[in-house]
Amino acid sequence: MASLTKHLICFALIFVLVDGQCNTGIYVHKTHQWNKGYVGKMFFDQSWLAMETSEWKLNIAFTNQVAEFKIWDADIINPATSMPQVYNVTMVEIMNKCWNPHLYPCQYLDLQFLVRFPAATDVSTTMYDIISGTTENVSYKDGTTGTASYCAPMDGEPPGTAGTTTAAPVGK
Repeated sequence: MASLTKHLICFALIFVLVDGQCNTGIYVHKTHQWNKGYVGKMFFDQSWLAMETSEWKLNIAFTNQVAEFKIWDADIINPATSMPQVYNVTMVEIMNKCWNPHLYPCQYLDLQFLVRFPAATDVSTTMYDIISGTTENVSYKDGTTGTASYCAPMDGEPPGTAGTTTAAPVGK
């Protein structure tokens, strides 16, 4: 019995430590899937922000190398490109466009994206999904900075946004 209690306490401590290290407010809603990719929308809870931002960046990692990653409402800054897409990557860093640098603690940052990969037998494969460890770095209006690390994304849309098909770009 004492051994079981020790294991339960140990499990509880590990859960608290792991749970406290990442923000659970990340969602991915796949709007269209096929055997070589998907189009989706990422949602990032901004309630962790201390104030309005003047710039934001996201580092996004995938389970496996994707053949193509494309995004419309952000610039891909790593790997460096002047295009809205990059090829053969397991990680990308994106940054706000000039027209959407402002985020507020009362909102979700939502970004539509496309992922292509080698043909899969299962249309609903998760082999090319976004994984835990996505980080968001922001610069605040007062010149200070902040960082959040997100857990693995939950499937779907955040509560209160379900059913919306388009959102105005952040800052507009």
